[in-house]
Amino acid sequence: MTKNLAVWVLALSALILSSCDTPVGQGAGWGAATGAIIGAAATGNVRGASIGAAAGAAAGALTGRIIQENQAAQY
Repeated sequence: MTKNLAVWVLALSALILSSCDTPVGQGAGWGAATGAIIGAAATGNVRGASIGAAAGAAAGALTGRIIQENQAAQY
């Protein structure tokens, strides 16, 4: 039970702390939350959740950067 609680706290804090309005910030926040949930579900421990959060944040930030560049190119 405490492991699940830690995962949810980590996921929610990633969403709350990423209140940036840029696509990069939003992508990193959503990626971290999604990665933490998937990592915890796949491994069942906090270490897997933190690794998933780090990987998800990196992938989400890269995706957000691509979106930001595409939006800037439209103007």
